Amino acid sequence: MAKTTNFQDIRRFSQSVVAAGGKLPEPLQNLVKAHAILTAPTPLPGPGTGPETDIVDAAIDGSLTEERLQELLPQAATTAMITAYRKTLSADTERHLLSTWHRLMDKGCADQILNSMRPTFDAHAKKIAEAKSLGINTESDAEHILATAEPGVTEAWRTLGDHINAIGKVVLCARNFGPKPTSMFSQIAEAPDADNFRLADEALMATAGPLEQESAWFLKPDGPHRASALFRVSLKLHSIESARQRYADYAAECWDGLHSGPVGGWLDEHSNYHENERPINPYRAKVKA
Repeated sequence: MAKTTNFQDIRRFSQSVVAAGGKLPEPLQNLVKAHAILTAPTPLPGPGTGPETDIVDAAIDGSLTEERLQELLPQAATTAMITAYRKTLSADTERHLLSTWHRLMDKGCADQILNSMRPTFDAHAKKIAEAKSLGINTESDAEHILATAEPGVTEAWRTLGDHINAIGKVVLCARNFGPKPTSMFSQIAEAPDADNFRLADEALMATAGPLEQESAWFLKPDGPHRASALFRVSLKLHSIESARQRYADYAAECWDGLHSGPVGGWLDEHSNYHENERPINPYRAKVKA
């Protein structure tokens, strides 16, 4: 699984979730807030404000003695240690917060994010389906719609781009949970026996039709409005588990294709031919489990 090692990716993803009408679970929100605090630049001491300031002042006014130095050292040393530790903490904290983020994602936060965006996705997917039911298709154009359509069709055409854009924002977030190496928060292990180059994480996470067929639209240059892949596919926002099942089904089909030929055999001492046992499809076994 490909997972980001850069917390800035998390910041951008968090903003994308909000833009898509979703919400981060509270523990993830807290991690983002903590990162901002823990990695903030350490304020540089201004003139006369460093940990050694009182010592220097005593030196200037002539009051610095060994006894006075012993009095001033603990506070100066404590201040210096705190400043140094904060710099170390700032350098180390991203790694700790990243590992915690991924652990929380794996424990259900990914599904919570998807569920927070689901109402938005479903509402706009319904509007796109209604536009198709009114006769709007990939061959439609504005001139034809305005010349022949009923008011409802005209409105559906006018708002179609808005609905596709809204769906696109959700899909942009959801694709990060897929198995491809470009997915920042992958929740699905990539199967080495599957034809992964034929798949798009967008199709895996957000469509209902045949996975390879739906993926083909996302692997082509996208276009606005009716030319968008999101207008051509059947839309469905999957949960992590249903996406895993969908991918396992595809991997199982690919494995069957690779092992569909003769399995060979052997002759016993009586020259009787015995066919080798066909290997068990590991992905089919996972599906049945």
